[in-house]
Amino acid sequence: MDRIHDRYPEAPLLNVLLVRQDTRYPGNGAGSYLSRWFRKDSLAKKDTWLNRPKFWSKYCDDVITEVYAFERWNRVIDDVFGPGAMPVPEKPREKEGIGGGEGGPHKRLRLWATANPAAIDRRCANYRASTEVLLLSGDRVDVIFQGPKETVCVEVKSHISNEADLERGLYQCIKYRAVVAAMDARKAAPVRAILVTQNQLPGHLIDLAKLHGIATRQVSHFLPTGE
Repeated sequence: MDRIHDRYPEAPLLNVLLVRQDTRYPGNGAGSYLSRWFRKDSLAKKDTWLNRPKFWSKYCDDVITEVYAFERWNRVIDDVFGPGAMPVPEKPREKEGIGGGEGGPHKRLRLWATANPAAIDRRCANYRASTEVLLLSGDRVDVIFQGPKETVCVEVKSHISNEADLERGLYQCIKYRAVVAAMDARKAAPVRAILVTQNQLPGHLIDLAKLHGIATRQVSHFLPTGE
């Protein structure tokens, strides 16, 4: 952030996006930057984030909004840190599913999950399982387990999914959960979502899943030999 401000003092505080896992806001390290940015000495005091959480979150939210609205990040980062410093986002893919259509590994995992709800979640042992369920949003859910008092949406990602596709799967779960809940006529009908993978999720995706209340299940040891 110091190197950025040497050349671009008008650039908002990008470093405020580095947050603590417990509060989802930055800690003491951001205090001096926030204090200068908003010209409020109290933001620089030690443990303001802990002792005055509402005060702290207000100013953090304000500057995060500025970060998101700033339109010149690509140029600023390239100029300060050199071309290529901005990573090119990896495209989600399942190798056999490129160009549309379902790859074989994904299909096998989807059908296995449909036939084995108890292996995904013991509570779903006697639930009715359906696959490729079309939602009113136009989305198609890999598997839905329908219980007497809840609905469980399941998105599967086979061993050929890359990290970007695993991340995409988490956001698919968030979306499916919201849409299925909106489609249910009952006022209080719990909807859960589970991301089923054959590969272990990276740590940051595990944290993302916990943050949004998405269950995850690695099932490679359940699958038949060769899967």
